[in-house]
Amino acid sequence: MTGPRTAQTPHTPSAAVGVAGAGHSESPAAATPLRIVGVCGLVVVSGTPDQRLATLADAQWGRVSREQLLAIGFTPGMIKARLRSGALRLLHRGVYGIGHRVRTELGAEVAALLACGSARTALSHHTAALLWEIIDRPPNDVHMTLLGGARCESRIGIVVHRSRSLTKADLGRRRELPVTTAARTLVDMTETCTAREVERAFDEALARRLVRPASLREAIARAPGRRGTALLEALLEPARARGVTRGHAEERMLELLRAAGIPDPQRNVAIGPYVVDFLWREARLVIEVDSYTWHSSSRAFKRDRRKDAFLADRGLTVVRVTWEMMDQPLPLIARIARAIAPR
Repeated sequence: MTGPRTAQTPHTPSAAVGVAGAGHSESPAAATPLRIVGVCGLVVVSGTPDQRLATLADAQWGRVSREQLLAIGFTPGMIKARLRSGALRLLHRGVYGIGHRVRTELGAEVAALLACGSARTALSHHTAALLWEIIDRPPNDVHMTLLGGARCESRIGIVVHRSRSLTKADLGRRRELPVTTAARTLVDMTETCTAREVERAFDEALARRLVRPASLREAIARAPGRRGTALLEALLEPARARGVTRGHAEERMLELLRAAGIPDPQRNVAIGPYVVDFLWREARLVIEVDSYTWHSSSRAFKRDRRKDAFLADRGLTVVRVTWEMMDQPLPLIARIARAIAPR
């Protein structure tokens, strides 16, 4: 059994360090085991209270709870003094921002976890979808789901969900924070998002290989009676063009190439930081099987353009193929044959 980890005090203290007029001794005390959001197990912090606060600021995206402040040696008077000076800012009851008012990445999510108890909650719904990068637009509020026995109420900036069906299989970590899995997130989104939003998130999750049809069906089965899951079942139908998995689309493309007598390409070849679906090395031709019409979304469009530009800089011609193009393949096959034959 391992003991608590030791957190190193940063060389550059946060804005909360050295506040004048606190009126209390800030001499170093014994090292303190502390639970930090995003870290499994206890972490040992040491130094003066302000040095410990600087450690928390670095570890928790500039957020800290009153419980943590008291644990690292702050008194109620010291907390009040720092609130008056602006070194601490009240975000939620018992949760503070440290130093400046500039919005920090993941600051809102960490503050919400501290407000509701990070050991008993998981980021979910729109918030989890953003962390999994299957939606583009940040939600106005932080969404979280309570685990068994947890108590917390919705408030300004935090939307609390309760679920009797959430299991360990539905929980994961993203950016070191507790979050529902991508599959469970899609199930939750069916109750709070439009059908088109769910459809786009579903396709993005498939394309990024965050979910598999089997894992999504398992998540649906663990949440019986949830309204909206019929939509996910429909999206999983193999006949649906946008919902076809990338592997299925690649196999269909390979069937068409072989039926036309075109030499087999190399498959899933790494080129720099990217993996291309099909490559004819001598012809310097790449085929990318999109198969998802959601590729018109801004995130996917930018990602594809970066990849295409990288390949073009290396003298490769990129042909993007959709499932709809494979439904009427003659023009597509003729184009590929022309690109290969002269070389």
